[in-house]
Amino acid sequence: MAEKQSLHRRDLEAYVTRGDGHRAWAGLVIGGMLAAGCIGGGIWLVSLGQSSGGIAIATSTVATLAAVFVYGTQSRRKERTQRLTPR
Repeated sequence: MAEKQSLHRRDLEAYVTRGDGHRAWAGLVIGGMLAAGCIGGGIWLVSLGQSSGGIAIATSTVATLAAVFVYGTQSRRKERTQRLTPR
């Protein structure tokens, strides 16, 4: 009975891990498409003569992507150091 429980738990953990990976990739793809659309829209506005709006949209999109990257990197580093420090 304990062996079945252990096997079941390992199967569930593998399933959750795969699901997390799929969700992470989906988030990256959707975020990349949204960012490309916003940057493309900003370039399109600049080509139509609406340079201030286009530059604002494209610049804010790039700045937001950079901020999310920096925040994610710092939070992963903090989590890693918390795991490695002895309690």
